[in-house]
Amino acid sequence: MKRCLTLTLLLVAPLTAAIQQQNQQFATPSTGSTALNNFQPIQGDLAETSATSSFSSATFFGSPQTLTNGSMANGVYLTASYTQDNLPNSQTFTLNTTQSPDGFQITAIHSYAGHNENGSCLANQKYTLEISRINSDEFTLIGTFSHIPYDPSNTNLAAATRISLSDTSGIIAEHVDAVRITYLDHGYSNGNTAIDGTVYREIDIIGSPMSPPPTPSMELGAIWFIGDSITQSNADGDGSSSPRKALYDILTQQNIGFSFTGHFTANIDGLPATGSSATDNLYQYHSGISGSVIGNNNGGRTGMTYNIDQGQKFWTSGRLAYVKPAIILIMLGTNDTNSNIEPASAPQRISSLIDTIMAQQSVGSPAIFVAKIPPNGISPERAARVINFNDSLPDIVANQRAKGHDVYLVDNFTTIQQNYAAAMRGDNLHTNHFGNQLMAQQWYNAIIQRFDTSSSNTYQSWQFKHFGSTEATQSDPLANPDGDTQPNLVEFALGSSPLSNNAPKSYLTVEPPMLAITARDPETANLKYTLEYSQSLTSNSWTESPSQTTTLHDHDNGFLTIQWNDQLSQPLQKMRFFRVKIENLIPLHDAKEVK
Repeated sequence: MKRCLTLTLLLVAPLTAAIQQQNQQFATPSTGSTALNNFQPIQGDLAETSATSSFSSATFFGSPQTLTNGSMANGVYLTASYTQDNLPNSQTFTLNTTQSPDGFQITAIHSYAGHNENGSCLANQKYTLEISRINSDEFTLIGTFSHIPYDPSNTNLAAATRISLSDTSGIIAEHVDAVRITYLDHGYSNGNTAIDGTVYREIDIIGSPMSPPPTPSMELGAIWFIGDSITQSNADGDGSSSPRKALYDILTQQNIGFSFTGHFTANIDGLPATGSSATDNLYQYHSGISGSVIGNNNGGRTGMTYNIDQGQKFWTSGRLAYVKPAIILIMLGTNDTNSNIEPASAPQRISSLIDTIMAQQSVGSPAIFVAKIPPNGISPERAARVINFNDSLPDIVANQRAKGHDVYLVDNFTTIQQNYAAAMRGDNLHTNHFGNQLMAQQWYNAIIQRFDTSSSNTYQSWQFKHFGSTEATQSDPLANPDGDTQPNLVEFALGSSPLSNNAPKSYLTVEPPMLAITARDPETANLKYTLEYSQSLTSNSWTESPSQTTTLHDHDNGFLTIQWNDQLSQPLQKMRFFRVKIENLIPLHDAKEVK
């Protein structure tokens, strides 16, 4: 697939090749000899390392190679006068612009031909060279090149030739995304039409990326989409749009390393082709199946859980057979709720799906993101079933996390509901192009919260990272799931874990008149710390400490040491107690009192 970029300079810059051609040939006086051994393919061949190639049409003799493997073993037999006349014949080398978005610089092209007999025709060469650049769908002719040292008197020779093309400037062309060679009839016949033509052995395209690809800001690994028609995107009315394509665009723009995996490539939706095999096709695989339901096959609908390791056996099919996911994005339930397929147990089927995935061989420890499904506007009954389903997902996520699975909740409902008219198709069931973009942004936000270590500076992001959801009961600021006497808001402020009993019993250090606490930066974390004192520890006896000054000492990890210089106007008559009140933009509460 051609990749187009807007580069104004390239739109007007002509190809100014001043080609130099160097020819070489070798022949031996009898057939069966090894004239080809005089040549070795050039190293640094883009045709071998960075390109896919295809012929326009050809009937080949023997077992042809693709002219990109560097072996010069079995050539491509292009016949001129044979009954399946194959000349002229074009071969296009499409360069991988994912490796170099600005295209490639081409410095030389070498072509090799020859055979162990019939040198009068099989070693001669003639072809045209054309080059395409990233800002154009058109090919520009560089020239026609030939080397024809053998005539019909050389029928019994074993012969080989090489044409080497370069430019006087050292560069044939820049910003190249494809090279096309059209092989021509060189005009000589050996009198045997069954073997009359040219045997091309190898094409070397020598060059390098215009600029090295930037180092990814983050490496995510393989992402596996699991879903129904909204994920497959066969009903969004746009063949170049899907949640997968929209997420691809965001991750690429943010220079984040990733690939997609899955069992098939239905609905490519504008995603680039990086290779022809499951291992090197990095972005077109997924497991979004139109009409699918969560559990078992039902009424002609594909049951996604059943088909993980049975039925279609996703886990060992397509790219998923070779590339297991580091991230799994699940959005299922639209068809279960829309068709009223046991809606009450649908959330539990999501849990069973996760259990089935996690039981597979070589599954590792993927991060799993379960999405709330988009709204259903077909009828009030269907809309209510969607809400009930979505409301059950936080508990499903919490239960999965209790099993030790790395599971998170993503809200793909609210963002669509808030933009319903702009984001939904007229069928009131499927998202459109804009809706796909909204969901991709939600997927992206969740992934970044999980994998970006600097993204826990707000309580909401901290909730997500530790509890998988801001809606989990245990994530409430006043909850204390690990039973260490410190509520979640305090654990957040101090940087301790809310799920292990490791919070300090005393977090306030006292060296009169100085008191100090090490906690999150109040500005970035939306927190406020207030020093209070009491002389009786009764509930109404706490007072903000007067005449205090605050000194902040920065730490590298987003935490500060906050100091107070406590200066009371009267000498102490009895013991005093101090505490720090921690406030957030969520409902306020007092932190633990410390003497």
